Amino acid sequence: MNAFEWVNATTVDEALGQMGSTSLLKAGGVDVLDRLKEGLDAPKRLVNIRNIKGLDRIDGDAATGLRIGPLVTLAQLDVHPVVRQSF
Repeated sequence: MNAFEWVNATTVDEALGQMGSTSLLKAGGVDVLDRLKEGLDAPKRLVNIRNIKGLDRIDGDAATGLRIGPLVTLAQLDVHPVVRQSF
């Protein structure tokens, strides 16, 4: 795994400002780190968005579709009433 810079973003604007062609977002979980270990990705910067409030929301309905935030967990999706009823 290559060395990389770690940035803890606290707002969406801050996260977007840190993104570039050699940056990756990290929302949670281990998928990104697994990809780094396997050499599938080699970013110069990882932008952590776990500390950005409001990215764990599920909005919408069956008619218009859902907007699922990048910090929504599979457990949240599993118990969400619209997801259970319509999807």
